[in-house]
Amino acid sequence: MSTKCVRCHLADAEVHLPYARLSLCPDCFLDYFVKRIKKTVEKYRMFNKNEIVGVAISGGKDSAALLHALRKAFPGQRFIGLHVNLGIPEYSDHCQKKAEELAEITDVELYVYDLVMEENVKLGDFRKSVFRRKICSVCGTIKRHAFEVLAKRANVKVLATGHNMDDILGFMFNSFFSEQWLQLIRLKPVLPPLASGMTRKIKPLIRTPERESLLYCLYEEVPFREMDCPFSSGT
Repeated sequence: MSTKCVRCHLADAEVHLPYARLSLCPDCFLDYFVKRIKKTVEKYRMFNKNEIVGVAISGGKDSAALLHALRKAFPGQRFIGLHVNLGIPEYSDHCQKKAEELAEITDVELYVYDLVMEENVKLGDFRKSVFRRKICSVCGTIKRHAFEVLAKRANVKVLATGHNMDDILGFMFNSFFSEQWLQLIRLKPVLPPLASGMTRKIKPLIRTPERESLLYCLYEEVPFREMDCPFSSGT
């Protein structure tokens, strides 16, 4: 016998959340997902209704779920999508296509930073340098710079990123065991600008497990990338 949703008591439960003692049908899960993001934003005062909020869109499931859910949670807020194309053959164009599809269905403006067009360099070029074994670190540095550039162009003062609960826990343990205590500051839900003119960083998914972002995208049919980064293996 199937289990009924504990919220509506009508539909069959498909999503089981042991930590919350909830078994939900798809519709109630989607409502739960959006409301949790709304509560997270409000609890940490991540932005106010008059601010333009930039959302860093990688093409992946987390940032896709984030933008889609934010649009539902705050229908009167203005959001702008920001995407960085790193010039990785096939992969980067695939990710940009997904970002463009997402921007279209959520009805938000999309700003794209193309690394080749802007700097005449591709991420892969760094594999021929002394940074070849730290390509993921290089990628992160480039994207942080590029998102700040895009934020200025879009007149954005608040930047939302798709860091989820799993990301935060992983970063916390890595920082702890490597004794990089100062890095733990970056785990805050809201990070003030590092310097004048830079954005305030927010993490609306900080209380959301990675698996639930995937389920949200699948149930809502939100587009996200179907390829893995070719540079991620062996790093």
